[in-house]
Amino acid sequence: GLAQPQERYPEALALYRRSVASAPGRQNAQYNLGNLLVSVGRSDEAVEHLREAVRIWPEFAVAHEILGHAYRNLGEAELSLQAFQRSVEIDPDAPNAQYNLGVALLRLGRPQQALGPFGEALRLQPDLTPALIGLGDAHAALGDRESALGAFQRALLLARDQGDLELARQIGNHLEQVRDARSR
Repeated sequence: GLAQPQERYPEALALYRRSVASAPGRQNAQYNLGNLLVSVGRSDEAVEHLREAVRIWPEFAVAHEILGHAYRNLGEAELSLQAFQRSVEIDPDAPNAQYNLGVALLRLGRPQQALGPFGEALRLQPDLTPALIGLGDAHAALGDRESALGAFQRALLLARDQGDLELARQIGNHLEQVRDARSR
């Protein structure tokens, strides 16, 4: 049968470490190792490899985006924001990068600024449910309950259409919170 991803992790880690050791100046080798480390919760180790990848190739948008995730995982909100901003500067047509920039702004208490990236992510990919949730959260943080409800209702319909019942349940909780806040 097929090996589970976690069973293949040590093998992949060894392969990527050998790749970096044999060609430390290759941005893809650094990126692949950093990305793997982030995906298994070792963001502290990942940062050095991702920073090296973007030092070698400053226009490596996806590496900046994954670096943003690594910094976020380490609680480095401002560094995370900077990495996501750089990713979007390089590739403004990447919906996930726009979404991640919105999340970073929202986490830093900047909901007004987050509206733009969430809106752009949805323009690029209208069915990006997490961006609708982020948009709803930003509107709710700004006290715009009607816009928040509209975003959450659209997200709920998308999640149901996509068959993601767990996400639909989570969105339902967001809707209840906004409705409860409105009735106070």
